[in-house]
Amino acid sequence: MVFVRVIDRNTIELRIWERGVGETEASGTCSCAAAVAAMIKGETERLVDVVMPGGRAKINWRGDQDDGEVVNYGHG
Repeated sequence: MVFVRVIDRNTIELRIWERGVGETEASGTCSCAAAVAAMIKGETERLVDVVMPGGRAKINWRGDQDDGEVVNYGHG
């Protein structure tokens, strides 16, 4: 389960809860999915910072169309 809060047009905050594990510090997959969902809803730009308890990631939905590549810039 992922909880998303839009901070502003360039930043979202995530909290991630995994069954059997509890809260997860960070997730690249969840970061990309949450960022694109916020972009589709028109709440953010196509380049956003994702803030999680375990760190930050920058998500970029490339291209002018909705079929562009989604890139996650962050520390592994």
